[in-house]
Amino acid sequence: MTLVDILMSRSRSYPERLAFRFLEDENESSTLTYQELDHAARQIAAGLLQRVNPGDSVALVFPPGLDFIKAFLGCAYAGVLAIPATYPKPRRPSARLSAIVEDAQPGAMLATQRVVELLADSETAGQLGNQTWLSICELESASASQWQMPELGASSTAFLQYTSGSTKDPRGVVVSHGNITHNLEMIRKGFGLSCETAQVGVSWLPAYHDMGLIGGILESIFVGGTTVLMSPLSFLQRPARWLRTISEYRAVVSGAPNFAYELCLKKIKPAEIDGIDLSSWRVAFSGAEPIRSSTMRRFAAKFGQYGFSDSSFYPCYGLAEATLLVAGGHGPGKLATCSVDPDDLQKHGHVTTVDAQPIESSEHSFDGGHRSLPIELVNCGRPPMNEEVVIVDPDTRLPCGENRVGEIWIRGPHVARGYHNRPEDTAATFNGQLANSDEGGYLRSGDLGFIRNGSLYVTGRRKELLIIRGRNHYPHDLEATVQSSHEMLIPGGGGAFLVENDGENQLVLVQEVDRAASAAEREAIIPEIRRNVTAEHDVFVHEVILLRMGSLPRTTSGKVRYADIREQYRLGELQSVCRWSFAASASDAKPQSESSGQPTISDLTQWFEVAEIDDAETMAEEIETLLTRWLRQEADDHDSDFDPHRPFADYGLDSLASMELIAQLESGLNLKLSPTIAWTYPSPSTLARHLSHMIVRRNVDDSENESELNVDTSEDGMDDLSEHQFDQLLAELEQMPDSAAAAMLAAQDQTEPRQ
Repeated sequence: MTLVDILMSRSRSYPERLAFRFLEDENESSTLTYQELDHAARQIAAGLLQRVNPGDSVALVFPPGLDFIKAFLGCAYAGVLAIPATYPKPRRPSARLSAIVEDAQPGAMLATQRVVELLADSETAGQLGNQTWLSICELESASASQWQMPELGASSTAFLQYTSGSTKDPRGVVVSHGNITHNLEMIRKGFGLSCETAQVGVSWLPAYHDMGLIGGILESIFVGGTTVLMSPLSFLQRPARWLRTISEYRAVVSGAPNFAYELCLKKIKPAEIDGIDLSSWRVAFSGAEPIRSSTMRRFAAKFGQYGFSDSSFYPCYGLAEATLLVAGGHGPGKLATCSVDPDDLQKHGHVTTVDAQPIESSEHSFDGGHRSLPIELVNCGRPPMNEEVVIVDPDTRLPCGENRVGEIWIRGPHVARGYHNRPEDTAATFNGQLANSDEGGYLRSGDLGFIRNGSLYVTGRRKELLIIRGRNHYPHDLEATVQSSHEMLIPGGGGAFLVENDGENQLVLVQEVDRAASAAEREAIIPEIRRNVTAEHDVFVHEVILLRMGSLPRTTSGKVRYADIREQYRLGELQSVCRWSFAASASDAKPQSESSGQPTISDLTQWFEVAEIDDAETMAEEIETLLTRWLRQEADDHDSDFDPHRPFADYGLDSLASMELIAQLESGLNLKLSPTIAWTYPSPSTLARHLSHMIVRRNVDDSENESELNVDTSEDGMDDLSEHQFDQLLAELEQMPDSAAAAMLAAQDQTEPRQ
């Protein structure tokens, strides 16, 4: 069976059933029935085969929307290898996209007409080697009747899924139709879905990532369901949109990495979700990064009053090399965890269960002894069908017994055939051979874990394991301790790694800090981090570096890029705002803030109080002053004269900074603002005057609900945006770095108490 067979079957069985609905800020913008999707795929395939040959590859460069789905399936109908790719920023060459194109050598680049016009002649196009650009509109003009069924089978390659590892050297996983269909059946059984009824899903995950593509889009087609899609930016701007959409459309399935649940806890206010009903949400999957039991428990506790059940969670483990899902069990259920002794785990790789104790009641002795806190690991279930998961000693290649930590090896029809044009990497990763048998063909995941009572527990990445004085430490355990040390530290925004000094491995901790933190707060945070890490992990901290929010290198799935962090550290390129090292402390040096004297929350409070002033001109002057101060902080430039009439772009205002600025303005002025406002009013002066008039108008009307989106477009300048400018804006907004996810949500409401 192939993807083509599946969609054709759904089109015949449910021609008028809605396959996908795409939302723009919770408003429906486009839909596709199964019949319409099948017809579009035939048209695109017919058009493609007039320009490329079966077996060629085509890179898909699309913003969020339904065009990507049509293009992806059009490639399948043509027997062409699809390459889901990130959507680059205009005028900012994408290192990742360039590396993908260099590795895959696609026959063409497929995009919307607007994207083609925007990128085809840009600097980005030059960096991509002047590829042939095709418009999906052009291909859809072909006649569906011209399409002919390609010669496809289970072994035929469907697409290349580029891994979310190194930006400069991504590897394309060769995924066959058989890999996909087997994995989709695994997911169906694991989630407990039925093909008999039209079940609804909701997804904001990027379509170019395996979890968004396979778990959010292809699985929906496989079971004949209806999925409501939205841009990742919609979630980043307003996390409550995710839950409101699940409630409105009575979704059964939806999920995301752990950070999304954590940030829902942090950012969603009761008023934003008043009246929602989450009782339909039966499968809340979590994967792609370390799963934290505390996050799941707090999420269930907070949103239980809205109908969410703690038995809906589906913790799972997977990776692109195994298409997507590896383990997750048979259906969602009560959260299962295992609390283990960290000393046995770290020293001996042996799992000794202990009674879990809350951090508050744990005791530490400082007389030479140390009592480590238990580590609570989440049960990730088992393979849903007959796939193999074996725990193997990576050095001896012998299987480990239960409750012994080793590398996770995987075998089954869902395991991909290898990496595109990388025979050595393929042999090393996809042909694991057990030393005590003739059995081979195992996928070596590079992840560490153990089996307990038949279920998989993941403990970390082998290559990221930190060995300090003979003890094994997992980066995410250290990072969790760091991030719990102070409310100003960004969840998921840290990294732990080692540097060698005098022949000894020494621990370096980097961590993003909230922009609202003052210089004094930053300096006070560092001793807390050192104290907590030493107390909980019995390890000496060599250096602590607090980073500018949103600057931590991350993959497309939100994972920390440790290699990039280490390289930036080596080159002195980390965007630090405060740092401490043991070497400096030896000479009685104190943590030195690198942005001392910059505006803090006290300045923002003045900003928030501007709305009390009735005079528009005075308000504008106050806002302009605060905007200029904010720009100084962003640019880390306290000496230059900042002209309020110069465009924001001249001061390096990127998409992340723009969204943070808008979020602060919305919160401080109690206004709902369009994400385009910093482009529509592109200088501190023009923006300040527009905002002051909005406030006056709102006060005169005595309307708390008036927002930027309700202002006449002839006044707010939206009509002044050309299509080219709009596409530039869209690309900026949609391609915020994934490292900014936690930072974005943390910045949306600086005044909200942290959970």
